[in-house]
Amino acid sequence: MDAQPLLVAVDFSQLTQRTLEYAVRVAQGSATKVDLLHVMLGSLPAHAQAHAPAEVLAKIRQGEEVSALRDLQQLMEAHVPEDCRGRILLRRGAPADAICTEADNGYEMVVVSTHGRTGLSQILIGSVAERVVRHAPIPVLVVR
Repeated sequence: MDAQPLLVAVDFSQLTQRTLEYAVRVAQGSATKVDLLHVMLGSLPAHAQAHAPAEVLAKIRQGEEVSALRDLQQLMEAHVPEDCRGRILLRRGAPADAICTEADNGYEMVVVSTHGRTGLSQILIGSVAERVVRHAPIPVLVVR
């Protein structure tokens, strides 16, 4: 039986490289692959989306996707050894929901980062990592 891959959720923050380093440590020395997932929220505010022509929105989304896929490919090539490289995944939506949904697709573990916010900032902003830990159907490694 093939080893189940690791799902590494990346947000392109300063913690992304550290998160990948931990995932690679877990994967190395086995047949485990590292899949990178980025969840896109979209760059336009809701009021702009409501008034923009559909073809303009489609072009903006396509540009965002091309850029994110390029960045994911660069991360994969720069930080994941070739024998550990898996798939690159791009989703849209609420990050925690998308990560948990993808985690249910045959992964061994989810690896996410946390900025370690506490108190009021966590209440106002919410914590993707915390929601993933609470709702993921598999183990979660949280990197800080």
